[in-house]
Amino acid sequence: MPPMDSVDPKPCVDCQQLFAPTFIMAFDKPCFVSHRCDDCDSKLAAAQAQEAITAEETAKSNAWNALTPKIYRESDTTRFPKKLQQLVAAFDPTEDRGFGFSGRAGSCKTRAAYEMLKVAHFAGRSCVSIDGVRFGALSIDQFDDTPLRGYINLDGHKKTIGTEAKDKLRRLARVDWLLLDDIDKGKFTPRAEEALFSLLEIRTSNGRPTIWTCNSNASALAGLFGAERGDAILRRLVEFADVVALG
Repeated sequence: MPPMDSVDPKPCVDCQQLFAPTFIMAFDKPCFVSHRCDDCDSKLAAAQAQEAITAEETAKSNAWNALTPKIYRESDTTRFPKKLQQLVAAFDPTEDRGFGFSGRAGSCKTRAAYEMLKVAHFAGRSCVSIDGVRFGALSIDQFDDTPLRGYINLDGHKKTIGTEAKDKLRRLARVDWLLLDDIDKGKFTPRAEEALFSLLEIRTSNGRPTIWTCNSNASALAGLFGAERGDAILRRLVEFADVVALG
């Protein structure tokens, strides 16, 4: 039987128009590779690409909602002070320098910080936020051996409050962008200071920027920490960030 180099036109499964299908021969019979005409094939590919983009955007939106307090997920940036509007508009998540915002409550510093984090998140950077109170709690919890019910690590050991806290602290150190909100609201015990210094040292040493906010000015912020680590912590907060003082 001579090899086939063509077959009869077939109707497209979508538009029903006749077209010359692509085929291969198997056991002397044509096996059709294409079931759509070129136009419908192109339309299908475009629709599938758009579905993939939509699915990715939905996944990013869901992830943003999961990591952000509801009140800060959306902000009207036109209500920010002019200085913050300009900083948010010019924010580039590929840079390795962070930001520090200090000022009274209601100055939009936290909202501006979350808007920057949002830009980084939707640009594909890994992001995490935590406030000073929760950070202080993590620094204490990391030494708690109380087992967590129903949680077992891959090595078979039960997960504890401490191991979970350590996992969270490691994530804070590893993400591309970290927001430390209301850093001066936490109680900085020696353990909390040690955890904060370790976190900032890892991040600054590896070029991972941090955004932080506080109500205190620089001198008051320094007073939160003990003499042993206070200067080192403040230096890592200030020297690796553009610090903006708000009214």
